Amino acid sequence: MSYPNTNRQNSVDNPNEIKRRLNITNKLDKLTYVDQAETIIKHFKNRKAITHTQIRNILSMTNELLGMISNSTDPLGDDIVSHSQYIKMKIAYAAGRDKDTGGFVEISNIMTYLENIKTSKSREELLLICRYMEALCAYHKYYIKDNK
Repeated sequence: MSYPNTNRQNSVDNPNEIKRRLNITNKLDKLTYVDQAETIIKHFKNRKAITHTQIRNILSMTNELLGMISNSTDPLGDDIVSHSQYIKMKIAYAAGRDKDTGGFVEISNIMTYLENIKTSKSREELLLICRYMEALCAYHKYYIKDNK
């Protein structure tokens, strides 16, 4: 008689399985990031999801980065890369405090995208992350109306 492996998460709750099913990759694409954001938010439409206040808090943090790079065309300096890692840490804290926020952060891959800035130091990639976060927030407001 075989017993189920209780150490493995159910595929319904497994963030990696959800990301695979939703086709969420470790690198954003400038032509598909809006569709990806919509797909992710639709996934949470009938489930417990991050609140609009929580997603707006994350958006505010990424908007700090947008403000830092908006008037420059230069490659990212160490101060901006450092700030992106600080924001990544703050997002990790928010995700650790709340299970629904944690699920959203894991599936949206936002921390992975911020981590990639450390090595790429790409201004365009950071701009894309900020726009992606804005798209997630916009679709959240559009599709998830139960959150206050």
